[in-house]
Amino acid sequence: MDPAALRVVELANPLSSDMTVLRPSLIPGLLDALSHNLHHQTGDVALFEIGRVFQHAISVPPPAGSRQEGGSASKEERRVAIALTGHRQPPFWSGEGRGAKFDIYDLKGLLEEFLEQFGLRGVTWSKRAESAPWFLESAFLQLGGRLTLGEAGQLSPLLARRYDLRDAVLLAELSFDALLARRNTGKSFRPPSQRPGIRRDVAMLLPEATTHEAVLNVVRQARPANLESVELFDVFRGQHVPAGQKSMAYAFTYRHPERTLTDAEVNSAHEKLVEQFNQKLQATIR
Repeated sequence: MDPAALRVVELANPLSSDMTVLRPSLIPGLLDALSHNLHHQTGDVALFEIGRVFQHAISVPPPAGSRQEGGSASKEERRVAIALTGHRQPPFWSGEGRGAKFDIYDLKGLLEEFLEQFGLRGVTWSKRAESAPWFLESAFLQLGGRLTLGEAGQLSPLLARRYDLRDAVLLAELSFDALLARRNTGKSFRPPSQRPGIRRDVAMLLPEATTHEAVLNVVRQARPANLESVELFDVFRGQHVPAGQKSMAYAFTYRHPERTLTDAEVNSAHEKLVEQFNQKLQATIR
């Protein structure tokens, strides 16, 4: 179905002039809720909603001379939507987090944890090229690089002013039906290893356009033996970094569940991974 062919579903007998269509998205309702909270002196809000949305799918006219009939149908779908705005933590007197407000990474982390609990693996983020109706900037969440689960991003400042929202508003809307259909109901538990891990750090120069997700995709494709975790701990631009590039530093932890790894085993797996960075990302190891 072509997304461009989706239209709102109008009601034949609406109850009022401002309720003439079935809702095509959960986002306007969440924005109303955020605005309501702000007008009642509650500016730090994190909300979600699970509900049904409706869209009118206009079918493509049948070819000339065909006996097929054109027509239209309404599409009903359950979705889950999330909205964050204001301070990340309740106000407190001191500390690094004092005054910190929600940003896009809070939303990203929340969604990744949510999808992890559903047992969904292989979810990737694809930045939206063209402007979106709701967002200043946004990204699609895709499963297996094919199925689009939904979209997440920051609300357009123009819309934020319309709702009298002062802080950045982070929004996401996903297909709840798609999540339920593909959830893993047989998640298994693996106890943490009692063996020590071995850490290898890599700092590399990469083109400015290279994303963290692109680095993780190379790691997934390489499948280094005994790799337990990957952590991005530094991004640097400036002195000694060429224009158009950035330095990204990663920590890779290797661990075997039943025995202690040797340096030779870790070095072998790690060197193969670094070679993949060189080949696929044009990385320069610092």
